[in-house]
Amino acid sequence: VKETDQVILTQFGKVAGEPVTEPGLHFKIPFIQEVNRIEARFLPWDGTINEMSTKDKTYLIIDTFARWRIKDPMKYFLRLRDERSALSRLDDILGSETRNAVAKHE
Repeated sequence: VKETDQVILTQFGKVAGEPVTEPGLHFKIPFIQEVNRIEARFLPWDGTINEMSTKDKTYLIIDTFARWRIKDPMKYFLRLRDERSALSRLDDILGSETRNAVAKHE
């Protein structure tokens, strides 16, 4: 396992054991277990540039971005499975919260 990775082993599609978060040599059963690598580094999220209205009807052009990391690899793997799903979820959450924050501003 690389320093920049976390690993979850699956056996016939089901999780086999605890996540491996420490770098080094680890073993798996060939042909039976599959290695699912998950980034341990901070990852970028770049939202789309949007024009949003404030409370007093002033329009602003907002460009959002965030940096995030996977703190609990097991929860991430069971709920989202891949980075594309996580980025889609971040789009929904951060996009909505950004709109709410801008709409409250005068």
